[in-house]
Amino acid sequence: MQYIADALSNNNTLLKLNLSYNPIGESGLEYLANALQTNKTLTELELSHNALDGGGAQHIGNILQHNSTLIQLNVTYNPVHSNGMKYVANGLAVNNTLAGLHFGWNELGCQGARYLASALEKNHSLVNLNLFANGIGHEGIQYLANGLRHNRTLTTLYMPGNNIDAEGARHLADALQNNSTLTTLYLEGIFMTAEGVHALAIGLQNNR
Repeated sequence: MQYIADALSNNNTLLKLNLSYNPIGESGLEYLANALQTNKTLTELELSHNALDGGGAQHIGNILQHNSTLIQLNVTYNPVHSNGMKYVANGLAVNNTLAGLHFGWNELGCQGARYLASALEKNHSLVNLNLFANGIGHEGIQYLANGLRHNRTLTTLYMPGNNIDAEGARHLADALQNNSTLTTLYLEGIFMTAEGVHALAIGLQNNR
């Protein structure tokens, strides 16, 4: 990975890099993060299925904090957990270029959603957020709803496979009533109760 990172530091033509299904590890990601501090051309980076944990997430946070060209970042299927999301959120909060973040199957949980929600309040570039199957639950939804109330750029939120019960649906509905930018919301495979569907419908009716 060091050789790729060294090449990336001096490359001025590469736009997309797919490193999915490569066990680059925390040290490999550190090389990559350092290279992306100087690289000024890469716009898309795929890091899915790399078994990156909380330590690796720290380097992802560094990438978001110091790189000014990345537009799309895919980190799906990496067990970063909530402790790793803290680093990613810190980077996202100050990032001004990333438009798409794919963070499905990362075991974020409710605390990870809390860190992410805080970043959403401060971020002004993200338009597409994928949180597929992260075990967020109604408490995590409440945190995200608070973030969405203050966010003015996100247009697409992808949340299938999360535990959104009636209470979570009410929090989401409340956010929809106070958010004016979200245009696409994916909630497949949630098996929401009638009460939750009703709450969400009210939120959609009042969304402007």
